[in-house]
Amino acid sequence: MRKFWPIVIGCALLAIVGSVPMSRVLISQWTVQVIDQDSQPVQKVRVSESWDNYSLDQHGGGDLYTDASGRVVFAPKEMRAPLAYWFFRPVVTRIEYGVHASSGTFGTVHVSDLLKAGNAEGKACQNERECTAGPLVSFLRISLRSN
Repeated sequence: MRKFWPIVIGCALLAIVGSVPMSRVLISQWTVQVIDQDSQPVQKVRVSESWDNYSLDQHGGGDLYTDASGRVVFAPKEMRAPLAYWFFRPVVTRIEYGVHASSGTFGTVHVSDLLKAGNAEGKACQNERECTAGPLVSFLRISLRSN
């Protein structure tokens, strides 16, 4: 009976610690400035953001239109979950996807308003540190279509 109590207490402590909620940034705030071939800001053009956190099997994105200064700001994406989730979810993802599993974070922004932009470039963050360490800033140059 004496050996039973340390196991019970250990499991209880593990359950308590594992249920402590923690927040984590999945992708940082991303500011995008869209300029034309003459380096002038382009307003009212759609910019798309897409991101994936492969370790956690989380993904998202959205579309925004540039303001008068040619800017859009995508809000950071955060997730709050118990500590146990942050530990076990990458393991579960690895098991679910097997040899096809990937890890880390990848994000992109690009001009998706092809009616206005004839030729548009995109930008990407390609690893966890780059995508989550702090605010992201990208400049996208487009060639405007003539009407």
